[in-house]
Amino acid sequence: LTRAFLPAGTTVDLNTGSLNVTANGSTKSVSEAKPEKDGATGNTVGIGASVAMSLIDNVTEAVIENGATVTDGNAVKFAANGEHAVETKGEMSASGGTAITPVVAIVLGNHTSRVSFDTGSTVSATGNIDGEVTHTADVKTEGLGDAKGSGALAAGGMFAFSSLSDVAAVVADGTLTTTGGNVGLRSQNRTKSR
Repeated sequence: LTRAFLPAGTTVDLNTGSLNVTANGSTKSVSEAKPEKDGATGNTVGIGASVAMSLIDNVTEAVIENGATVTDGNAVKFAANGEHAVETKGEMSASGGTAITPVVAIVLGNHTSRVSFDTGSTVSATGNIDGEVTHTADVKTEGLGDAKGSGALAAGGMFAFSSLSDVAAVVADGTLTTTGGNVGLRSQNRTKSR
């Protein structure tokens, strides 16, 4: 969790100044399962199995909490920037008279980047009030299996699975008031899975 916030019940008088509250979250998660040397070998049977799993939950948020107040501002901006990379790789080999190699690589990922003007919060400014989110996620899931059988059977199976929930959101449940500017709420999300 990466969080920048104005606590509940806080009052900030900017005295015609500006406020910029920004949360920047950047993560890289690497999970790898592979044999220490050459995999599994056996004269009669060689069985090698590999399972790599990534369980990810990342939150980047900029929040003005319930009951917090910002007054007399020139410009006010809340921003959240999330950048996340996940690499998951399962690798195994087996050799023998009968060789069997199952390989599994799984990613279960939740990435959230958000800006929230909570219920009961108040922002007043003469200029712009902005809520802005940028979110990127790059997920790579890979499984490699190699079976070499000198007898009747060589079987290699690979299963790679990614389940991703990527959210980029700006929520304005509070009161945003500007006398001479604009209220801008923007979110951008780019997710790449391979």
